[in-house]
Amino acid sequence: MIMIITHDNQRREQLQSYFERKGYKVLVPPHRQDALALMKEASPIVVILDLYVSEPSGLELLRQFRHEGYRGKVVALAGPSSHQQLRTAYNLGIDQIVGLEQAIDGKLDSEQVESAIRTAIRPLIATRAEELWIQQGRPAGQDMAFWLQAEQEWLQKLRGN
Repeated sequence: MIMIITHDNQRREQLQSYFERKGYKVLVPPHRQDALALMKEASPIVVILDLYVSEPSGLELLRQFRHEGYRGKVVALAGPSSHQQLRTAYNLGIDQIVGLEQAIDGKLDSEQVESAIRTAIRPLIATRAEELWIQQGRPAGQDMAFWLQAEQEWLQKLRGN
């Protein structure tokens, strides 16, 4: 399950539509102030967090999420003017950044965001693939099969299955 937090209605609708078409389960807080409560309730695997949000700020939301024990993955949407925030964001535990300066006509490349999510969950996939390998008695030459199974499991979780 993926949570999208942004102040930009067009960006939110674009991302939500894209991920829902691809079969992912998407959560969008009705208001940014509801994001923490929804995170606690739903515990999304990935949060797409626009660092340009305010009241509360993207960094404040990230700080609150981590303080409340959220250990999921965070993909930050950031542009040139949020450069100063990135060090703090990394210290708070973002996993990937998608640059908003690459948006064309104000539209973010949704495929790039999906790629960032897949990169962010790679450590989860690797851990699961190793678990599967150990469960099967550590057979040689089946690394790819275990990886693909683990990847499918995590993608199913993102889709809410």
